[in-house]
Amino acid sequence: MNPLNHCLERLHLGDNTKLLERAKQYQSQCASKVPVKTFKGPNSQHVISIQLAYESLGFYDWNSKLAPELAGCSPKAYDTTMSAVRKLLNLQSTITFDTLGVTFGSTTMATHAQDLWSTFVQQHINQLGPAQQVSVKKQLESALWKAAAFYVCAKAVGVSEIDEVV
Repeated sequence: MNPLNHCLERLHLGDNTKLLERAKQYQSQCASKVPVKTFKGPNSQHVISIQLAYESLGFYDWNSKLAPELAGCSPKAYDTTMSAVRKLLNLQSTITFDTLGVTFGSTTMATHAQDLWSTFVQQHINQLGPAQQVSVKKQLESALWKAAAFYVCAKAVGVSEIDEVV
């Protein structure tokens, strides 16, 4: 069995042919655009290709604990490698409040975070001049800001588990 199929089986995703095909595409891109030394584990290229394919197909319940183990590296090394690969392949991670809600198990909080975000952006931008508005709008496109709004909502409603993840 080839390594990509083996990793898919271990991740309990072996029956998804669309995922396999997409993972092969990402693996090909990784092979041509990402230096081999970037990958920190023996299976990290395969697992990262699968994760990129998984996300690109709109799935958001990725097994973030099994992935580094299967890749053969620490969770920190896996995350660092994933960030480097995304950068080298010019991929932006799409973070929405819905995906954050699913990830942290609270779709209700996603709605509150979206409301907070909309209010914050509107009020903040209205205080700026036209030139600053363009710059700030671009800065606010970063996923970091949405994650921060979600975190603030979680803290406001008393979700203490959020600190363990962050």
